[in-house]
Amino acid sequence: MAHFELGDIVVKKYGKKPLKVVYCRDGLGRDVNYGGSRRYKLQYLHSKQTVECRDYEIKKYEGDIEGEDIKMTNKLYQTKDGRYGVALGENSEGKIVLEIKGSGELIPFDKKEIEVVMPYTFSVRYNQTNGDVHYKGKAGALSVGDLVLETSNKSFSVGVVTGVDTKKENARKKFNGVKIVTEAISE
Repeated sequence: MAHFELGDIVVKKYGKKPLKVVYCRDGLGRDVNYGGSRRYKLQYLHSKQTVECRDYEIKKYEGDIEGEDIKMTNKLYQTKDGRYGVALGENSEGKIVLEIKGSGELIPFDKKEIEVVMPYTFSVRYNQTNGDVHYKGKAGALSVGDLVLETSNKSFSVGVVTGVDTKKENARKKFNGVKIVTEAISE
C-alpha cells in the first residue's frame, strides 16, 4: 500500500480531480510519518474543498497540474502585481484572459499568476462533528491548533482550528466566539 507525504498530489482511485495531501493520521487518530494504515486529509486543487480518505482509496496523480482548468464563472481574480479582473476565457496558448477592472484591457495570464479573490477564512473542528466548519475571519488572529469557544444560539462549543487561509468560498458568516488561551499547569 502506498504512503504519501504532506504536499503530495493524489487522486481518488476512480476519480479525475487532483488533490493535495494536507494532513495525515494513522488508524488510531495519531499523527504519523511512518507505516500502518493511514487516513489522509486532502484538498481539491480546483475548489479547495477538503475530504478525508484512507490510503487504499487514493493513488498518485499522474496528470499535468498546470493543465487543470479554471472555471470561468465571472469571479473576480487578483494578479500577482495587484490588478483585478474578471476571467473571460482561455486563449490558444492556455492562458486565462482577464478583463482588467478600471481600464477594460484584455490581458492573458498564466494560471499561476492569478488567484480568485475571497475573504479570509479558517476552519474549526468541533468534537460533535465529523468535518470541518469554515468561517470568515481576520488574517493572523488564529493559528492551526488554537482552541476556540463558539458562543451562539444560547449554547457553546469548543473546537480546534484545523486550517487558516482556507479560501473556502461557502464559508459561514463571521465566527461568533473567542480564542481560548491556555497555560500549562504541570511541568
